[in-house]
Amino acid sequence: MGNKKTYPALAASLYDIDGNLLFAASRRISRKIVHDLVKTNHAQCSEIYLSETCIANDMLTSINTDAYKEVFFDKDILDQLYSIIAQTKISEPIIKELQALKAIIPLTYRHILIVSALSIKISLQLKDEGYDPFTTASIGIVHDLGKSRLPAGILEKTTPLTHDEFSVIQTQRINRC
Repeated sequence: MGNKKTYPALAASLYDIDGNLLFAASRRISRKIVHDLVKTNHAQCSEIYLSETCIANDMLTSINTDAYKEVFFDKDILDQLYSIIAQTKISEPIIKELQALKAIIPLTYRHILIVSALSIKISLQLKDEGYDPFTTASIGIVHDLGKSRLPAGILEKTTPLTHDEFSVIQTQRINRC
């Protein structure tokens, strides 16, 4: 049985790093669209369930800290969150990028996991309004993945970026399968 839910529409058009249109403004977001976007240029890549990687455990460890106890206090939400994470498939190159990011810049890796978990929690609370937690899980995991290709000095900088540093951020890409 197909998914007939209505999803939110994009507020603005979405372009890739080269300026090519990926999705036009007002197009409805769906699990399939996000899946297709994540798989862009990964047609021959295998997908891995997050539960088969360290990522799921790292996410749960990150949100089970004192800093997030007030946000993730509801056991039912935590159980649903874990179920969604366990059932989410991500392409192997993205998993490798995340693992590299974990080794190189652990704070950014942890940020990605926490934002993903928070996004899933919000989408669970808004399911009746058409938000899909599985789509959100995929988006959350890749939302800052391009940072894996940025120099650590730029990512860890506490002062405003220079024009040249900002240019570096705008031109970085993730290697694809």
